[in-house]
Amino acid sequence: ITKLLGDDSSEIRKAALSLVKRQAKIDQSALYSHLIAILPNVIQALNDPNLIVKLKAERTILYCLELNSGKMDAAIQYLKADGNKLRTKITDLVLRRISRLPEYSDESDSSDVEN
Repeated sequence: ITKLLGDDSSEIRKAALSLVKRQAKIDQSALYSHLIAILPNVIQALNDPNLIVKLKAERTILYCLELNSGKMDAAIQYLKADGNKLRTKITDLVLRRISRLPEYSDESDSSDVEN
């Protein structure tokens, strides 16, 4: 999945982000052990030239770090646990902005779990 998240095609990056987000929404604990490998590419997607990829990356971070559950402090501690590699790539401001996103503010959110 990490390879797909960095693919040259924006369509493949969007699909990979949707897959990770869907898994995080269904069972975040099953994804937890893979976050160290996945998150750098998801965080990098926040700067993607494709707007849809950026939006999907925000949503993916929202669910992977459980920011929708008000776990901002836990997310920051998780990012720091990686020896600050991930922490330097995403700021508190970005995390706070993502944490304030309404759960179903994009059209694909409700269909991700159903599909």
